[in-house]
Amino acid sequence: MILDDLWQVSGVNSQEQLATLEEIYVDRIRKKWLNNGVMMHNPATIYIGDDVIIENDVEIGQGCVLKGRTTLSEGVELGPNCYVEHAIISDHSILMGHNVVIDSYIKEREILDFASKVINEEDYD
Repeated sequence: MILDDLWQVSGVNSQEQLATLEEIYVDRIRKKWLNNGVMMHNPATIYIGDDVIIENDVEIGQGCVLKGRTTLSEGVELGPNCYVEHAIISDHSILMGHNVVIDSYIKEREILDFASKVINEEDYD
């Protein structure tokens, strides 16, 4: 078997090694989206899960966490320190910052005020 990278078979014998491998994995996901035109402020502080879908012209502020079956549609802007999990953020919507969106659907061009939360709303599938 030919491997693309040795990290795929690296052993984990300590918490430090686990953290190193996790950072490599998360960094590859960030780089994929950066190379596809996503603007990230301070990318090293952003966590993007492998199930997340990001469309064109999206801007992500520092400290954001994107997890689960999340979609950021075209033109979405996330302010700093947003937590989004299992959510759809529709075209050109804006999260001002420090927002929490879980199991929800944000309508097109909606603006969430700073630190507002949307949890289990609007028919998320």
